[in-house]
Amino acid sequence: MSGTELGPELPVIVPDESPFDGGETKELFPLDSYALHIATRVIATAELLDLILSFIERIDLAKTALVSQVWLEISRRHIWQEVENAWELFALLAPLGPLRGHQGYEFERVPSHQDWLRFQPFATRVRKLRIEGVSGEDDYTKVVSSLLSKLAYTRLWHPVLPNLKQLEWYQDEHLAQMSLFLHPGLEELIMYVPMHGLPGYTIETICDDIAWKAPNIRYLELVPMESISSSPIEVALSSLLSHLDDSLQTLYLPIYGLTQVVFETASRLQHVKEIAFSTTQTPTVVALYSDVLVFTPHLEPNAFPALRKLSVSAPLADLIEILTNPDFPASRITDFLVRAARPETPAAVEDFHATVARECGSLNIYSLVLSAPNDEKEENARWVESPSPDTALSWTTLAPLASAGSLRGLVSIAIAHEHALKLSVHELANFARALPTLEYLVCNPSPHAVGDIPPGIKLIELGILADAMPRVETLELYVDASDATIDYPAWSENQFPNLRNLWMGASPVHLERRKGISLFLAALLPLGARIDTERWEIWDYVAPEARYAIEWDRIAEDVALLMESRAVLAKAIMNVAKGRAICA
Repeated sequence: MSGTELGPELPVIVPDESPFDGGETKELFPLDSYALHIATRVIATAELLDLILSFIERIDLAKTALVSQVWLEISRRHIWQEVENAWELFALLAPLGPLRGHQGYEFERVPSHQDWLRFQPFATRVRKLRIEGVSGEDDYTKVVSSLLSKLAYTRLWHPVLPNLKQLEWYQDEHLAQMSLFLHPGLEELIMYVPMHGLPGYTIETICDDIAWKAPNIRYLELVPMESISSSPIEVALSSLLSHLDDSLQTLYLPIYGLTQVVFETASRLQHVKEIAFSTTQTPTVVALYSDVLVFTPHLEPNAFPALRKLSVSAPLADLIEILTNPDFPASRITDFLVRAARPETPAAVEDFHATVARECGSLNIYSLVLSAPNDEKEENARWVESPSPDTALSWTTLAPLASAGSLRGLVSIAIAHEHALKLSVHELANFARALPTLEYLVCNPSPHAVGDIPPGIKLIELGILADAMPRVETLELYVDASDATIDYPAWSENQFPNLRNLWMGASPVHLERRKGISLFLAALLPLGARIDTERWEIWDYVAPEARYAIEWDRIAEDVALLMESRAVLAKAIMNVAKGRAICA
């Protein structure tokens, strides 16, 4: 490809002979001239330049655009490929001015035909667009509905961004304007969804617009604004899913949003591989658990032909019926995440785990959350009845997952309950040995009801787990470190081979044993591992503020310093060994 085809010729320094052939070169720059020649050839190749600029920050792309015409075109493509500040993009269409009395911007006039022609080269570059509502006087990334309303005057029948692939819409009150960006090429849609109709724009109309204007969506995620019922939307959503049968592969719904009606419709989709919980909103906002207290869907033959990952909330007895249904592909499920919708007895959990072990032989990731919903803002409804201490899980409820070697491919297990697990260190070690591929183990590290049941594992016993978990990289436990009479050793015969994160932030600890605990953990963990003290949460369960959080923060700091010292010492010993080898 010649320089004239790319734009202005870049200066090229050609050596008399290749330096690798032993010839002399013209030393015009400190950089080796042959290397400079190669670098010049690289940045003069459009495809390689495009790859290089893809790693540059958006603000720096404005500088690379000034190099040459070729760099300008490639830089522009990356600058406008993903748009999060919509007003920056639409300022190229027509003049913008502050919106009177509100935060945000609006067009000073209706965009003309000439405006659209000038805007078209920018519009065709956009692949991802994020639209949000106004929230905060210093937030300039927000755009208000008035900015978009004038677009409809002159762009009613044509998509505003014809090559848009991903649309994130976080305005629940102006969903009608979302249709401006819907077109057959759209592949991903993430949107706030009101569970009730809007004046003049019902849920049915919203779903119809998406179905007919964007029929090739592969990824659909519905994010609720608040905890409300899924019942008003399930019929309209089912109709939308039916229209997306030829394209939809991934469906994200609010927790408790996968109702019986939606489940039945999804079971008939030919290409859906993943149905999961939407956790885009933080803290996670959910639907109402009462919508899934009855979950007995009718499945037709060859249901879910492509399904591999499933997140579902329902009574465990109902899920047992689904897993044992010959029309459900339980044996092909690799990721199975279950959110309880009510308190469950230990016997029910044991039966469920026995069914999972028997039916889900391909399982790699498994999660079961039995804690009642909990968040500080109380946006999510708690169960009418919280799990009592009698519902606490013991070894017998978990044992089926490790029996008969049927789930030896499990890589990740997460269990959460309202109360501490009645589990000894030897039982947990046997559990881990039966699952040799395990890399991520979460054993109810932050029960909501702290104190009702003491931890079944003592911190001093962690060494027993090291040999049983050769591949575990993340371990989260609730242990007892409160005994002031224990003298912790500063060394350990056993060490976790691959552990990278250890979380015990809710575990009771005695601060007078801080030094001993820190030395013990630093010896138990491999180089590079750390103590994680972040507040624990999973889906719609946010653990209460841990009573011993400050103590564990201090221990984590101690362990980090000790690990750093170990690393420095290990490097010094290695250098000494190398020196001796050279001298020898």
